[in-house]
Order: sequence, then structure tokens, then C-alpha cells
Amino acid sequence: MAQIYDDVNQIEPALDHYFNSISYAGQEDNFAAQSTSLTKMGNIFTDMYEDQAMDYYSVADDLAAQIDNSKIKGFVSSSLGNAYEKFGEPQEALKSYSKAVQHYTDADSPLKVAQNYSKAADIMVEYSNVSKAKGLLTKAQNYARQTDDVNLMNEIREKLNSLELLG
Repeated sequence: MAQIYDDVNQIEPALDHYFNSISYAGQEDNFAAQSTSLTKMGNIFTDMYEDQAMDYYSVADDLAAQIDNSKIKGFVSSSLGNAYEKFGEPQEALKSYSKAVQHYTDADSPLKVAQNYSKAADIMVEYSNVSKAKGLLTKAQNYARQTDDVNLMNEIREKLNSLELLG
């Protein structure tokens, strides 16, 4: 239910439902559900440019570290990378995307690996490090080929082509 409210930008009901899910998950020691809900709450606060987002990500990351679920760890790390990027901390974003790549590789999620490599490449382009961006996009392309996501493959190819024009 929280995701539905989140999807239609009904912030207060979404947060209320995420809080409830955290509470229920806490009663069951379901760290995976707690971590996921806290991360989604962090995403909402990030979208609102609220610094308290980092508090939610921090707790989510701590909980995720206690479980053996690489997809959730990747979700937390990737979301944290997005937040760092949005809050103007590209170095921290790169570290988080790197962790996300590691976790998603462990989880055998090539789509998510490709997406996080691509996000890291975008940061490298902003820093005019074209060669590093190309390397990251090449890795993204290799993982994207393992998926059926034609749009992602085309997006990465277009990014690589535009970098070729830069040198």
C-alpha cells in the first residue's frame, strides 16, 4: 500500500504506511523488510531534498548488513548513491554505486549492475574523465547484454557513442 501512495506522490500516507511496515517487520525481526521500507522512506526524503534521508539510509544499511540478501544490500547502496548524487556529494555517490555493483553482482542481477555502472559513468562524465566513463559504460554494456532490457542497452550504446565524440 505504501508503494502505491509513493507512486502517486501521496507523501504523508506513503510515509505512514512505510512506518507501519517497519513496525510490523520489527516485531518479526524481519530486517529485510525493515531495510527496504527505510530505504524507500529515504528515497522520499531525498526527492524532497531533505537531509534526514541520510538517517533512514544509515539505519537501512545497518539492518541490511545483518542479513544475507545481496539484492537488498544493493538496493540500499544504489539508493544511497542516488541521494549522495542529488545532495552534491559525487565521491560518496561513486563509493555507494561501487558497493551496489558488488552486491548486485553477488545477487546475480545483471540489470541492476549495468544501471549502477551507468550511473557511476555519468558522474565521471561530469568530472570530464571520459576514459573512466567509457570503461564503466563498457562494463555496463556487458552486463546489460545479459538482460532483455533493450532500452537500457540502447541508452548505454548512445552514451558510449556520445563519449566517442568527446575523444
